[in-house]
Amino acid sequence: MENTRIGLVVPATGGDAGWLDGAWDASRVWRDVGFDPYVVVGELDETVQECDVLVLHGIQYLDDAHRLADGRRSIILSDVPTEYTDNPATFTTPPGVTMIDWCWWLGAEHAGRAAAHEVRGSIGFVAGPPVPTQQRAAAGFVRGVAAVDPARRVNVLYLSSFLAADEGRSTGRILVENLGCELVAHSADAPGSVATAVARDLGAATYGFLTPVGDDTASLRSAITPVLDKLVRTAIEGGTLPDVYTCSWDSGEISLER
Repeated sequence: MENTRIGLVVPATGGDAGWLDGAWDASRVWRDVGFDPYVVVGELDETVQECDVLVLHGIQYLDDAHRLADGRRSIILSDVPTEYTDNPATFTTPPGVTMIDWCWWLGAEHAGRAAAHEVRGSIGFVAGPPVPTQQRAAAGFVRGVAAVDPARRVNVLYLSSFLAADEGRSTGRILVENLGCELVAHSADAPGSVATAVARDLGAATYGFLTPVGDDTASLRSAITPVLDKLVRTAIEGGTLPDVYTCSWDSGEISLER
């Protein structure tokens, strides 16, 4: 067990206090307990592909998960594809691969309920590119608001990418100045944080996504580090990993922090 090789592949360096940092923090947890995780930024190299437990942090590594699913290693893909979100009952994962459904849509629904109680006026939601995870989060937020006040207006704006900081800046301004939003929430990672920062400067309340509350009124939090650590330790100890690990609100793996 002490000789187990842990590999982690991340799309970028840390510093976002959210999605990316959750994976980097997990690697530090493994190092603190005596492992020496091999971390790669960007594309997989030959060394990381030979690890016994391999964490692929993002749906962009789906093809790699399929390619490496030969039973020689445990693979943890920290997202689920469109095929799963469309029809989870009939979805099957490749042998030896565990995918993670973070269920951010469920957290977003709780956040929508809270937002409807937070302010009386219009509410804005900034989503990332219209991929299934973002669409589900936006729909969950709208559903949560509607559960409290069916007549309440929710303005949902999608960004073109998770790197579009300038677009996030203009989106935050549009939601407050043009659409009159009193609260702006997001699920768009860094550019979403830019959007809510602008909205805050213009007097709106804001909800963050995966980041500490800080200047936001509240933040939707996801236990990224603990979940990755739990699955890696299970694999190392020879336990059985599920095809899809589903996070839940009741377990505290998703929460709205204030």
